[in-house]
Amino acid sequence: MPADNPNEKDFLFLVECFKAFDMTRGKVDMLAVASAAGYNNPHSAGNRFKALAKKHGFQVECFYKPTTPSTADPSSSTKVKRAASKRVSAKKATLTEAKDDENETVQTVEPEIAQEDA
Repeated sequence: MPADNPNEKDFLFLVECFKAFDMTRGKVDMLAVASAAGYNNPHSAGNRFKALAKKHGFQVECFYKPTTPSTADPSSSTKVKRAASKRVSAKKATLTEAKDDENETVQTVEPEIAQEDA
């Protein structure tokens, strides 16, 4: 049911904020609030929440980043380290792979540097 009264709109917004309260962090998840309240930008929802908190005299912090770690498998990630930028022949480069301290595959590009005649 859409709210026509500004106080009712504020109330419904605060209900979404309370639903998105993260008990472990003690903060409101503004990504969840923005999604539920129809905001495209979670910082806009956060600004509204802060204004309402100030207006009604309560102090609750909010956060904007997800708490869940990335679902990517860290053992499958590859890092590419590039050599210092110098004049490089694109056809003459050696790609080597090795394992780093965290057992991740690291690719190193070792170009053959063209010698400039002086």
